[in-house]
Amino acid sequence: MITSEKGLTLTNAAFMCAKATDRKTASEALLNNFTFLDCKLGLIGSEKRDTTQVGLKDFSEINKALETISEMNGFIAYFAEGRKALEAYKKSVLRYTFEEYVSDNEIELPERPVQKRVEFSNMEDVIDEMNIADKVMYYSLDAEAGVYGTYIHDGKISKAREELHKRLQKPTVVDENGRDTLIHEYSASIDKEIIDSEFEALQNKYREVERKVNKMKSDLRETLRIRNAEETVLQNKYNEEYANSLAEYNLKMENIRNRYNQFLRDEEARVSKLKIEIPKRFESLVAEWS
Repeated sequence: MITSEKGLTLTNAAFMCAKATDRKTASEALLNNFTFLDCKLGLIGSEKRDTTQVGLKDFSEINKALETISEMNGFIAYFAEGRKALEAYKKSVLRYTFEEYVSDNEIELPERPVQKRVEFSNMEDVIDEMNIADKVMYYSLDAEAGVYGTYIHDGKISKAREELHKRLQKPTVVDENGRDTLIHEYSASIDKEIIDSEFEALQNKYREVERKVNKMKSDLRETLRIRNAEETVLQNKYNEEYANSLAEYNLKMENIRNRYNQFLRDEEARVSKLKIEIPKRFESLVAEWS
């Protein structure tokens, strides 16, 4: 039904079908309106008669009309189906996907590269890698520094000592209220010199603990810094490898897509030249209306 040789384009076929419809309509009009009777009309007493109805004079006209309608119906049906088939084929070419092209031509697509990513270390990772002895020391010193810092540095012990010094400067406080006047007399429960000496010792111990834990934390941070620097170098290497692999992948995919696009252009050019084949029995009609 579809051919690249001699035939009708979609536009030509539509025009031919319109011509066939006109001819069919004329034959249908004859079959729908004919009569086998002639009729003349006149007045009584007058010989004059006017023809009011003319009947069919040749029965072959009926046969010819039936044949014409049948032929035109066949003509219209054939080329309508041809137009439908050609339009469907053209649309199928336009809908031909890249995936279908790859599958039909058994093309092996390149594998898209995967970006490698380094899992950067954090402080917890570095601590986890310490030996048991160092880890116990680190956690112990850190906990001890926390406790001493809480209670000594602006904590309860420091505030209690400050309150002692303040009260000893004025150990007696009077709340005057007439006969109910109250007298508060304060004295040190522990010798002030002992408290100051012990507090200073605690401060020194806190500073020493804090110095040790800070030294360990500094060493850990340095280890982490070096580790992260090495990891950054490795990640940069991965990034460069991925960029090169991706560029190579994109180039291969571009080549395949260019072949696919060229195939579509060639197919569109080929399909644009396709026509509806003209059966031998309709050649005379097509020649008549061309």
